Amino acid sequence: VNEITRGKLDTQLEKSNILEIQNLIDSLNRILATMKLAILRTGLTKAELGLGEAIKAKEEAEEKFKTLVENSPDCIKLIGLDGKLLYMSPGGLKEHRLKSPEEAIGWDYMASIVKEQHPLVEKAFKDAIGGKTTTIEVQHTPEKATRDWCLMTLSPVKGEDGKVKYIFGVSRD
Repeated sequence: VNEITRGKLDTQLEKSNILEIQNLIDSLNRILATMKLAILRTGLTKAELGLGEAIKAKEEAEEKFKTLVENSPDCIKLIGLDGKLLYMSPGGLKEHRLKSPEEAIGWDYMASIVKEQHPLVEKAFKDAIGGKTTTIEVQHTPEKATRDWCLMTLSPVKGEDGKVKYIFGVSRD
C-alpha cells in the first residue's frame, strides 16, 4: 500500500489465505486497474486524481477499524450464510479459549451454547439472513466459554446488490 500511495500503480498486492482480506485485495486491484485506465484516457497526473490522499484515508480508516476490533473485549464474529464462522476477534478468541484466528475459522460456535437455546439462536440467525437485527440472551457451556451468559446480537451484512452476504455477530457479557 505504501508503494501505491507513492504513485506506483503497477504494484500487485500479495494474496491472502483469509477470505475477507483477499476480497479487499481483489477490490483494491480492480480500483488500481480502473485508475490506471483513467490516467491513460484523461492524461491527468496521479496528484491531480488525489490518489495519495485517498489511499492514505483508506489506510487510516482500516487502522481505526482494526484498533477497535482488536481491543474490544466483546466477541465479534463474521459468519457465513451457511453458519460457518469466518472471523473472530481477539476478545472472542480469549472468551472461547481458541489459540488463533485460524483455529476459529469454521469453529462450531453453537457448541458453546447450551442445547436448550439452540432453537433461539437458530431463529435469530434466520432472522438475520432475512435482513433483521436480533439481540438475544444466551447461556454458554462452561467447557466452551469463559462467560456463563452473554447478549448476542446478530445483524445482516449486505453487499452492494442489497443481498445479505454475511452475518455480523457481537456477544458481550
